[in-house]
Amino acid sequence: MGEEGYIQGNFVYTGDSYNLLYGTSVTRSRNKQEAYQILNLAFGYSTDNWSAELFVKNVTDERGQVYINGASYDTRITTNRPRTIGLRLGMDFD
Repeated sequence: MGEEGYIQGNFVYTGDSYNLLYGTSVTRSRNKQEAYQILNLAFGYSTDNWSAELFVKNVTDERGQVYINGASYDTRITTNRPRTIGLRLGMDFD
């Protein structure tokens, strides 16, 4: 009980990968997806009744290729979310 603060961070590394196990034709091409890393941070403070947290997801604004669609006539690349900054507030109603 009482007051407490915290700092939290996590680092995620995703290595090189391929979108398909093998290429089958011109319309289903096998593409290499480059490695990427994501850093997330959070700073929080709480008391018995309320809490606040400032967070930053994807601190470096890395645009990693999560998936390259090789099954259509055009290349469609799915990326991770861009940098997101936010504030979470909470209150206990006990």
